[in-house]
Amino acid sequence: MTTISRRAVLKYLAASPVGLRGVVATGSLTTTILAPTQAHAFVEPMTAFAFASTVASAIAASNQGDGGLGALLEATQSRLSLVIEHIAVLEENVALVLDQLSHLSEDIRKSLVLEHVRELQLQCASIGQEYLRTLKTRDNYTSNKEWLAPKTQIRSKLERLLGKLEEARSGLRQEGAIGPTTALVMPMTAMLEHSLLTLLGYSKSNIETMLRETYAGWFDDMLNPSLSGSIPAYIQAAASQHSTEMGNAAKTALGTKLEMKNGSVLGACVGIDDYLPAKDPEVDCEPRMKPLGFRAAPARSSRPGERRVEAHDANVYLAALKCRVIGVGTPEKLRSKDRLYENVTLSERELVVQGETTGIILLHLTSDTETRFDPGQHVEGQPDEKSCSIAKANLPEPDDRLDAMKSSAAWIKAQADYADLSLLVDKINLQRASCGFGIATYALTQSGRRQFEALLERYS
Repeated sequence: MTTISRRAVLKYLAASPVGLRGVVATGSLTTTILAPTQAHAFVEPMTAFAFASTVASAIAASNQGDGGLGALLEATQSRLSLVIEHIAVLEENVALVLDQLSHLSEDIRKSLVLEHVRELQLQCASIGQEYLRTLKTRDNYTSNKEWLAPKTQIRSKLERLLGKLEEARSGLRQEGAIGPTTALVMPMTAMLEHSLLTLLGYSKSNIETMLRETYAGWFDDMLNPSLSGSIPAYIQAAASQHSTEMGNAAKTALGTKLEMKNGSVLGACVGIDDYLPAKDPEVDCEPRMKPLGFRAAPARSSRPGERRVEAHDANVYLAALKCRVIGVGTPEKLRSKDRLYENVTLSERELVVQGETTGIILLHLTSDTETRFDPGQHVEGQPDEKSCSIAKANLPEPDDRLDAMKSSAAWIKAQADYADLSLLVDKINLQRASCGFGIATYALTQSGRRQFEALLERYS
């Protein structure tokens, strides 16, 4: 029998950066923000989906062969405790998955019908725990007949558990939950229901009819690509959004350089040519004053018929300069050349969480270490001067030149271009992780469907 250990689950959870961070929705994007919040811990979407995909794959693997879900569904009375204990392990792992997903953005939660699925999972977990406790009381009786006698009230307790389970899964079915998270919960629901029906003594024909009416159509809907909200529709939506985001990324300045292919390109190159400013010759000038006389114009009287004349002499001194050159000027002089550049690399890597591969291939965008160099001294990999944005300045101090280069318009624009593409890479990776989750749950649903049909054939 294949099982999923809690230790393996916790390894995935440990890889998710936990802290006082939040997750918000921006259009179709899940964006992490650094603003503190006490609401919940930060959950990295790619890690959450990778963990969910791994749990789904593990459950699907447990469906294979005689030791899988088919055998569990057929379990006899002697194996019932083992069956429910196995269900409890699955429930615990699924609960951790749904908890991780519940901290993602609202648009993701809605697309997964998460609230309703989580409610059913909690109901199943509670029912399973109570069922297991009830099964363990069997050892106190000599036979099933004595154990299920009216005076023990065990039968009425089992019937009550069956009623609660039927109510919970009926509610989820009515909500139209046929997507990936439903695939995580429905197999356990079916196992519990079948086990309760068998223990309560329902006839084979009744069990076959009830299970077929409840789950056959549900399986079909979950695998039907033409139904909105189904697993194939979820995968197609993620694939379509992935294509859109790849197109958007290819149109960015940096995405155009990279052609959205694996490789490295020059992200930015800036430089300062440090010049000693030109110095004019030193000149010594001596002022000379020259007097200039003139007579003021006559002024008219303000009274009619009266003429008044006022005049006086005045001297105005005009300054004249006599200059001589006493020093020699110097021309502008280049002291040093300083350059700064960084490359940007785009690659694809499989998402690995705590040393475990996930099968999800993500884009990885990185900016290389900033490199500073003197173009007069050849450095391997240094960009051509024509690729650099160079300014001339009087900056003899190296730290001042570095500040000037990082404050230049060309450098700032390159950082903005990197941020733009990085944001789109996050969107692309989110859709890739979503596709991976959808594909894993599709495989899970297919294997569950096969085992379900095999079980019903044994009742025919």
